[in-house]
Amino acid sequence: MELLSLHSDQLHLEVAPAAGGSVARLDWRSQPILRRADAAAVARGGASRAAMHPLVPFANRVPGNVIDLVAPPLSLQPNVAGEACALHGIGWQRPWRVLDWSDDRCRLELIVGEGEWAFGFRATQAFRLRAARFEARIEIENTTKRPIPAGIGFHPYFVRAGGMMLQFRARHFWMEGPGHLPTEAISLPPELDFSGGGMLPVQWRNNGYSGWDGEAVLFDPGRHLRVDLSATEPLRELMLYVPPASAYFCLE
Repeated sequence: MELLSLHSDQLHLEVAPAAGGSVARLDWRSQPILRRADAAAVARGGASRAAMHPLVPFANRVPGNVIDLVAPPLSLQPNVAGEACALHGIGWQRPWRVLDWSDDRCRLELIVGEGEWAFGFRATQAFRLRAARFEARIEIENTTKRPIPAGIGFHPYFVRAGGMMLQFRARHFWMEGPGHLPTEAISLPPELDFSGGGMLPVQWRNNGYSGWDGEAVLFDPGRHLRVDLSATEPLRELMLYVPPASAYFCLE
């Protein structure tokens, strides 16, 4: 599988267009920021084995596989084995086309026809490296004659190490219910509030935070590493996924 290799003086990025337009690697001075997935691993497992993949045209799960935000409602089919609900849209399961590619940037495109899925759309991703800064941009365009419900985002898998700290500000925490679906939003108790910084949880977490201000910081004291994240509108819903005993965690 072809990997696009991008470089700055501090960062190395690899992108796998055919595997859901995913990122296969992001290193800072040979230190992995995201989990590494070689071409063979990505080819075997698709974007779910990647370092980061797109969320388009929706993120997370659709309850009952029905989107009732438009009329008539849209019916979806489960797209992941073992999952009852449609998960993370379809962008991560389709090959993307390379629009352009140079040493420090690339652009990808995905076109889904109206007859191929619940609705048609065009999505683009753009990646760029500037010194120690990695910039990722995602956009979606409605190509149908009716309004469509859509959500976009990114699903990065960060390298996980002992003693890691996390800091971000949000207003509400979403409880997790049956089928990994959110149930209700609650005010943040101290153990769920990372506004002043806190240890990365070791137990299972699969919860959304709403009212996020778009800024987050990861601290890895073992590697003397700090990662600053910044998201512009409309990417202001944050998902914290921490599977126990795994070598990664996610801030989606």
